[in-house]
Amino acid sequence: MLICRLQSGHDYRSLHLPLVLAGDETARVPHHLFSGPEPIGDKWPTPEVSFMQALAQSSSECDEACGSLYAHDTVSEQQLPIGDFPHCWGINFGVLGARSFHALKDLLAPYVEFLPLISRDGDFTAFKVLRFVDALDLQKSSIEWEPTRKQDDATSRTARRVSRFVFDEALLVNEVIFRIPQLSTGIMVFVTQEFIRAVTDHHLTGFHFTQLWPPRDERDAFIRKRRHKHR
Repeated sequence: MLICRLQSGHDYRSLHLPLVLAGDETARVPHHLFSGPEPIGDKWPTPEVSFMQALAQSSSECDEACGSLYAHDTVSEQQLPIGDFPHCWGINFGVLGARSFHALKDLLAPYVEFLPLISRDGDFTAFKVLRFVDALDLQKSSIEWEPTRKQDDATSRTARRVSRFVFDEALLVNEVIFRIPQLSTGIMVFVTQEFIRAVTDHHLTGFHFTQLWPPRDERDAFIRKRRHKHR
């Protein structure tokens, strides 16, 4: 089973919240909405988004907690292509363009909540992943835990960082896109082969997949061992 982290590719144009950059802090999407598996449609502010215009791209850095953007003089946004899965500064959710929304909406509907956006630059839809699966093997994974004041149950503890992911594949057989409870306060989203295949089959752009499981070194060793066995 292939499991990857889902992110937006930074070789494509990014969206941002123009009202926030203009100084209107009331237009910022509250960070607490990103966490947990609860639907947020009744709290969703329906923000306005637009493509970055003058800011640079390739050396940009984002503060995930507040959505701050720091830019340097590198490749301008106008030179980058428009993808189907743009990163949006200040919104820690996935954002689908019109093509990717229509191609993936039926596949994603059981696992996510779709959230409307306002834009003059196209049709965009945000989504929050509601599906949480406790599939991380806590004994075999390499986890840096957040400090706690009391002894919590392991599955309810919050991970600061996971440097090596080991998943229980049996719990993920029917999954397409999910999050894990140990990273519930962050924005890390995982996808399986079915999601990746749908993106590939529809020739969608702007999706970046980082393979987490199986680890590449173990996968390569398995392939070499299988080839040697069948010689």
